[in-house]
Amino acid sequence: MFSIAKAAERYEPGSGSQASFAYDSIRADILCGHHMPNKKLKVHELALSLGISPGAVREALFRLVSEHLVETRDQRGFAVTPVSITDLQELTDLRCDIESIACRRSVERGGIEWEGGLVAAQYKLRATSARFTEDGEVSLEFLAAHAAFHQALVAAAGNQRLLVIRAQLYEQYQRFRAFYSHVAGRRHLAADHDKLAEFALARDADALVETIVDHVSQTTRRIIQAIEHS
Repeated sequence: MFSIAKAAERYEPGSGSQASFAYDSIRADILCGHHMPNKKLKVHELALSLGISPGAVREALFRLVSEHLVETRDQRGFAVTPVSITDLQELTDLRCDIESIACRRSVERGGIEWEGGLVAAQYKLRATSARFTEDGEVSLEFLAAHAAFHQALVAAAGNQRLLVIRAQLYEQYQRFRAFYSHVAGRRHLAADHDKLAEFALARDADALVETIVDHVSQTTRRIIQAIEHS
């Protein structure tokens, strides 16, 4: 499941392994757009800024390589994985297909607990109104609430492998949203989310699928416009 939380600025002894701390911190910075595509990730600089060992940073970076958030560049070290319009379009197509399947299954199988979880996630997302921090970066609180809402929609799908794949695609897509959020985010997202919740709770699978596909596709079109004009 997608999970993102604000990490401490520096490692505190006794708070867990250094490698896990580095993984959470660097991953959060990538997903919120602090580390942009193609940015070199220098091991010793990251270790110094986080207050941990270079070895822990390398271990974290290799974990992120396996998630396609970071790539290795021969002898040149690590860098944030680049983005492309083709990759975004392929990701969008696949995500829409998987979200559609998961939404239909969730509507068919969801009970009272699922409904309650969805309503709670919708309420929390509404309450998290600030999408950006004071320095212009994407708010991690909003990212977490947004991810939790979309997860709640499909929580009753009843197929763990399906949900794992969906979560992976969501995370990959979130990278694009974060990089170009100042453009992609300028629409009435609250209205979109209210419609998604309404159709899900009404058990209207066709309307829910149509809305989720449109929701994702509109965002993709705006991101592409931002990429083309960047």
